[in-house]
Parts: sequence; C-alpha cells; structure tokens
Amino acid sequence: MSTDGAGAGVGRRLALPGCVASLRVGFLWTGLAACTGGPPADLSDCADATCRQQWLVARHVDDPEGVAREVAGLTDPVEQEAVIIALSEARPGTTGPLCDALRAGPAKERCERINTRPHLQATASPPDASEEVAGTFLELTAGMSVADPWTDTTPEVPESCAQSVTPTCVSHAAQQLSQAGEIAQAAAACVAIDAGQWRAECFFGAAESSFYTGDPPVVRWDGLDGAIALCRGAGSYQVDCLRHLIQATAAQAPPADAADQSAWTPLLASLDTIHVGLVEENPDLATLALDRGLAEAADHAYAKAGSPAGNPFDHFPTAGAPHLRASLARQVLPRSPAGASLAELSARVATAEQRRGRGSRAAGELLILTDSPRTWTRLLPGEAALPWAHYRAEGRRRVDPDPQVDRRICVVEAALSTTPLRPELLEQAVSDPAASVRWTAYRILSHGITPLPQELPSSDPDPLAAARLHSLR
Repeated sequence: MSTDGAGAGVGRRLALPGCVASLRVGFLWTGLAACTGGPPADLSDCADATCRQQWLVARHVDDPEGVAREVAGLTDPVEQEAVIIALSEARPGTTGPLCDALRAGPAKERCERINTRPHLQATASPPDASEEVAGTFLELTAGMSVADPWTDTTPEVPESCAQSVTPTCVSHAAQQLSQAGEIAQAAAACVAIDAGQWRAECFFGAAESSFYTGDPPVVRWDGLDGAIALCRGAGSYQVDCLRHLIQATAAQAPPADAADQSAWTPLLASLDTIHVGLVEENPDLATLALDRGLAEAADHAYAKAGSPAGNPFDHFPTAGAPHLRASLARQVLPRSPAGASLAELSARVATAEQRRGRGSRAAGELLILTDSPRTWTRLLPGEAALPWAHYRAEGRRRVDPDPQVDRRICVVEAALSTTPLRPELLEQAVSDPAASVRWTAYRILSHGITPLPQELPSSDPDPLAAARLHSLR
C-alpha cells in the first residue's frame, strides 16, 4: 500500500514522518504528541503550525477563553481553520463560538455539526447499582448492536480529498456520496478514517444524508435501506443513528384529523423496514425501535391536528393503539370543561377515537419533541414485568390491556401536560377500581409535581400499587 501521498486511491494513507507514518485519517496531533514528547510549555516556543495546534488543544481544557484569543490571533486562515476543527473534535460541544470565525464551507459545517451533536459530548456514567432504572431509549439499548457489514471494506479516500485528507473533508465527501445513493463508496470513505469516534460519526452523518435533509427533516423514502446499512457501521453510535432515522420518519406524520391520510403508508412501511431489519439479529432492539417510532409518529400527528380525531387508528398496527390513545388524550383535556371528571374525560377520549376528521385547518408547525417530566424513572420490585410504552419522547407509561382502563391511564398522565395542572384527576385516580390506574397516580404523586391529596388510602389491595402508595408516606 502506497504511503507516498500521491493522489487519492484505495487504501491510501497519509505520508507522515517518523513513528506516525502509518497513521490514517484521525487525531493526528495525538500521534504526533506521542512521538515528540508532547507540546512545549508555552505557545511562543512552537516553531510550526503542528506544534501550535497541539499546544492549543491541550490548553483548551484549562483555559478555553485564553485559547479562543490565541486562535483569533492566528493570521493564517488555513492554520486557523485546522486548529478550530481540531479543537472541536477534541472537545465537542465546547467550541461553538469558534465556528463563527470559519469561512462558509465544509469546515464550518463540520464545526457547527460537532457542537450540536449530543452523542459526541456524552460521557458514560455507571448505573446506580442500588436500584433498577426505568431507562430512556438509549439507556435501554446500551450495549445492544447489530452486525457491521463494512468491516472488510477497503478504505478509499475520495478524490475531492486528495489534497486535504482530513476527517472534515472525508466526512463531508461521504455525506455527498450517500446523498447521491453511492452507499458503498460512502462507507469506503468512512473506513479511511481511523477506527473510533470520528469514523463512527462519519457513518452516522452519511446515514442521515442518505435518508433526509433539513430541519424539520425532508425524507427520501428510497434512501432508507442505505441509511440503515450505514448506521450499522456507526460503531458506538449505531443505535443512536437508528434513532435519528426513526425520528425523521415519525416527523412525516400527517395531521391526525386530515382527510388525506396517505402519508401514513410510507411512514409505517419505513418503521416496519427498520423493525424487520433488526428483529432477526436483535429482537429486543427491534421491538424498542418500533415502539419508539410509533410513539413519536402519534405525537407528531396530534400536534399538527386542528381537532381530536381517530383517523390514525385506521392505519396504525395494533401495537400503536396505546400511543394514539395517549397522544389523543393530551388533545382532549385542553378542549374539555375545567371540571370534567376522570370518567367523563375518558369517555371523551373514546368518542374522539371514533370520530373521523376532515382537516379543520392546515397542518401546524412540526412538534419538537423534548423530554417531558419523566415520572417513571425507577423500577420498584416486580415492576420490570409490567407492560409499558414510550411516552413523550424519553418517558414511559404503564399500559393496560383493557382499552377503557388504558384511556383512564392516559388521562391521568395527560393531567401533567395541561395548563394549569389537573391535580383533582390524580385525586380521583387513587380511588379508581383498576389497580393500574391507582399505580399510575401513586407513581406520579411520588415526584412531588402536584400536592398529595388530602385523603390518601391507607392501603391498597394490589401489591405493586401498595408499594407505590407506601413510597408516598
């Protein structure tokens, strides 16, 4: 394999001196530091750009403001660009203001992208062994994976990066290739980056570019298969990459009350494609992915609706009914009389499920799904076996197999999303004949979001509900 640095080609490596001659695209300053003994004590002692870059990256941890001033004082725009990208890659999420100094182009786009990608900034923390956690999607899927189909792919630096073989250039080129449907070529470009965070991020970005662009996302349904294949190469970001595809898919939901519901066909087919592509290798991941997708699609549909309606029930699979019910309940509560009881509100949800809207207004703004107050964050003994569904993005709620009971659960959960809050619904719920409704009310009350009812039951016949009630004492 050639190391002369001439031209772009299969397996091309960078021409570097000494002990780093074998390094491919990646954190080159790290390798250089190891070879030279690290950066000098003072920036003024540096004789070249490589040394200055090392020094500034190392210094940024302790003195980010001082480093920003030094970067602003660099007179060579090429060197300044290289330093800013190096800083962004070394400390993602902390260098956003430096991106403003870059000229429009791939480097600026990469800098801004790195500083808005939460997974690049995340640090793993050990779970609390003293209790079982009711985790988020990413927590539940931690450690889950599917096979990487690109492990034997020969690296190929894109021709456009022949004179600038950097993660910035290669990742940008990979995104352009995937957007054009050149999936194998995009993967070959990404594997030219050293294995690790930035190769994984290259695959992640290429997968997104294959399937959608913009914010809110505009999808290309025929790009999904390639996007899934590229997500499989995203290393530790594999599941997060799939989650982004799921979110982009769910965002295409039509308004729940629209007369034309044809948009559900490609959306639900795409969620099924993701599920089918995972289920043989990792059925648990496949189930969680589908449930998350259906939950977010329901939320988007009802956020865009002008009135509560049950149109999506005609299209969703049976597994999606609990999500539609929960999203519909959050539409029904604000439109109901202030004094409506839990039973009356549940009946209104049932009526809305049967109603078919015909588009009372144009589609609203895209719902930006954010974490709502999560009131099921830990599992008490016995709760791990309870049926549950994703709720409000990163949350979860208990599901009851009886639709009538499940509607009451949805109303109780929705009591936290109204303005003002509806604590009287929680007070009614603690006396509900269904144990799952009482359990839900006790769990929500344990978070102190609303005052405790003046009269709480002294005991509960259901063991799981009793444990939650006891936690309020």
